[in-house]
Amino acid sequence: MSSKPTIGIPPFNGKLKQLRGSGYTFERCVNDIIDNVLDKASQMIITITSNNQKKLNCITFSDNYEDGFVNIEESNASNPLNMAHDRVGHDEDNETSEFGIGLKASAVNLGEKLIIFTYVPKNKKYYQIELDFIKMSNNENPIESYEPTFFGPITQETFLIRHPFENGSSIIIENIREDITSIKECIKNLKGNLSKTFGRTDIKITLNSEVIEKPINYLDIQACKIFNTASIIYYNPQIFPIFVIYKCNKKYHFYVNGVLKNQKDDINVDVDVFINEDTTLKLEFISTFTWFFDKLQETKNMPDGKIALYRNNRLYGDIPNRRNNGKNNYTYHECNWISKKFNKLLGLTFSKNINLDIDNDLTEILTTIRHCHETNFSADTGTQIFNKLEEKAFSKKIIEKKIHCTYEKKKAEKAAVNKAAADEAIAKKAAYDKAIAKKAAADKTKEIKVLYADKAKEMKALYTEKIIDDKAAAKKEDSGEDSVEDSEEDSIEDSDEDSIEDSVEDSIEDSEEESKKKKIFKDFVKKVKEPEIESQVSDKTQNDPPKSIITDEELTSQHAINDGFNQSDDKPVVKESSEDSNDITIVHCKKLDTYNTWYTALKNTFKDGITEENINDFTKFINDFTK
Repeated sequence: MSSKPTIGIPPFNGKLKQLRGSGYTFERCVNDIIDNVLDKASQMIITITSNNQKKLNCITFSDNYEDGFVNIEESNASNPLNMAHDRVGHDEDNETSEFGIGLKASAVNLGEKLIIFTYVPKNKKYYQIELDFIKMSNNENPIESYEPTFFGPITQETFLIRHPFENGSSIIIENIREDITSIKECIKNLKGNLSKTFGRTDIKITLNSEVIEKPINYLDIQACKIFNTASIIYYNPQIFPIFVIYKCNKKYHFYVNGVLKNQKDDINVDVDVFINEDTTLKLEFISTFTWFFDKLQETKNMPDGKIALYRNNRLYGDIPNRRNNGKNNYTYHECNWISKKFNKLLGLTFSKNINLDIDNDLTEILTTIRHCHETNFSADTGTQIFNKLEEKAFSKKIIEKKIHCTYEKKKAEKAAVNKAAADEAIAKKAAYDKAIAKKAAADKTKEIKVLYADKAKEMKALYTEKIIDDKAAAKKEDSGEDSVEDSEEDSIEDSDEDSIEDSVEDSIEDSEEESKKKKIFKDFVKKVKEPEIESQVSDKTQNDPPKSIITDEELTSQHAINDGFNQSDDKPVVKESSEDSNDITIVHCKKLDTYNTWYTALKNTFKDGITEENINDFTKFINDFTK
């Protein structure tokens, strides 16, 4: 039977690789070393030095914690330098240290060598301890590889040369691994990190002789404080397992097994006893509005709706706002708690990092409260919510006057813009409809003109035929039937526009008034070729007047001719001409007046579009006139 194998422990080299791949950053390493004495020491002095090449070379942390490295002479897990160091304080809420590995992990990630000078009053001794990580990595003995490369007592004089206080410890990390070439930039970034992370705690931190300033606390600034809104989460699994009660907007809500309830329902618990029990844990969620401070003071800060996470006033990180709506840019949220049990619920790792991907009842409640509080705030100056916030700031004398448009004015401006847009749309629609109607009218007008032209050609042909027939009949009386035939042939040859013009000229007397009529009518007959409107002409021997055409331009001329006749007589009035002229006589009657009146109306109708009624009138008139 084979013997049981020895599992053993990994050599230090393996642990070194593991720690350096755990996601530590430069700032997080610095924070973790300070956490070692947070709530114990009142002062921390940090000194950063560079080598001849101006590269960051050494960082020193000196505190005044009076007990120093307690248990430094203890063995195994009780020793503070053990990689799995464990002590009672790790579970207590009055200490920040929780996992027992922060100092070692930070030192390994920062540099290649750790040196400690400490005074332990319990032992009444001064110590110097060194851990050279390169030498330890090269040690192939797994157990020995974890041991300090130097450990021994020193004198008080030596201690005070390396340490600025009578008590406490100095931690020196040499051969900084991170390639930081700009010391100035490094110090600037580190100052901001220290102020944000530890600024609310009681410890005084100095970086290269400069005291770290306290950060802005929105909850204490009067311009923000008036808007503070708070909810409290109570948690006590000893009374009711996985049961959380939180108070929001002065109402109690119950969150049980992932379900939010507004009433106790079947929950058998006394609320007053539950929240006042000594073992009940409490987490406070506070929100405020920073616009009247950040915007008006031009701080260039925007909380962006993030939730800052504080335990005992030490910042552990924040939960970002994943929404893109800018109305919450000036909304600030923070959670503050004391119990380390909340750390586990929030997914706190040994590197003091919050696991933002964790999903449980507590994280769901935080999201719910954030949405609840945000209904009270909006940085959108055109909303009624902002208008109420501005009214409150004005009434509390935070602002001397209202510097933004009120909600009503903004609403009116928006309504005006909407109305202008609507009016523009209506105008565009009307213009479009008008263009369509205009095109339809043009098409209809073209159609009517074609019909009119056809009728005019037909009338001209009838008129020409009538002249020929009349001339033939007249000559037949004088010359017999044969002469009539010759006359008919001559009439056919001369029936074009020129012969009509000659006939007109012969039929009108040579007086001044008749000369004027002659010229008008000559022009009138000349334009018969491109007809627009109808009129009447007649041979002196006919009772029914023959047909002729009048153009749009000749309407006035036609009226001028009509003025020479008796317009009140119902019967046609004939103007006689000479016998040899194949004479044509202008005939006027009430029917012609009706025609000219209708034509004037039609002209006006053409301007605004042609209606079906006018089209029917026009067709009826043409039919009646050409019968």
